[in-house]
Amino acid sequence: MILGPDGTRLSKRHGAVKVTDFLDAGYFPHTVINYIALLGWSPGDDREIMTMDEMVKLFTLKRVRSTAAMFDYEKFSWMNGEYVRRTPIKELHEPCLKAVQEKGLGDGIRSDEWFDKVIELYQERFRTFPEFADKTYYFFVDDERVLFLPKAVKKVLKKDGADEALKLSADALEQLDTFDEENIEKALRGVAERMEKGFGKVAQPVRVAVTGTNQSAELFATLIVLGQERAVNRIRRALELRERDAFPMVEEQSDG
Repeated sequence: MILGPDGTRLSKRHGAVKVTDFLDAGYFPHTVINYIALLGWSPGDDREIMTMDEMVKLFTLKRVRSTAAMFDYEKFSWMNGEYVRRTPIKELHEPCLKAVQEKGLGDGIRSDEWFDKVIELYQERFRTFPEFADKTYYFFVDDERVLFLPKAVKKVLKKDGADEALKLSADALEQLDTFDEENIEKALRGVAERMEKGFGKVAQPVRVAVTGTNQSAELFATLIVLGQERAVNRIRRALELRERDAFPMVEEQSDG
């Protein structure tokens, strides 16, 4: 018997309980097989991620448990994330694209090559495909549609010095002839030196300005994928919103 997190028999009130429900929710088929196999059996060591061939080879009735197993949704999602990290970008393209399109964000995709760069940037940071779409939405929307996490606004953009950091960063990034990691880092570190502040006092306001959150993928790579013009526009927009105290907010959520 499989139990829900509350210790009672797994049922619809616990969420998805059909294989097709899990597939529709953005889980890999082999995640479902791998996880369900481990609910009533273990290979006898600490390994948890296994291929079908490995499970067939290792399976023995001696290691099948007779006690009820609890379906841990958090661990199930963790396992799917492990498969995401082990899957080539080209195989993640279609399911990620489907998730973005289902969110109504498909028109913001510039090209297949550019979209793959977004996937690569976030491959370590999402566990299901709908989660990918949620975490990367800011790449696909117009600048004015970027929403801000309240905690990021409070902890970063409303702090003393954030306005100066945004203004100087926008000016420095706009002047770059080559928008690559080396030049972006040099420009932003130059701003920090000019302000006589630690680099984080510049990097974090820029991060929140362009993504709406203080927890995103690596900053320099994010700016490159976003593009110079859009990055500068968003930094200037954040500065204007700060002056008017008019940040459009989104509900708090974990960005892992």
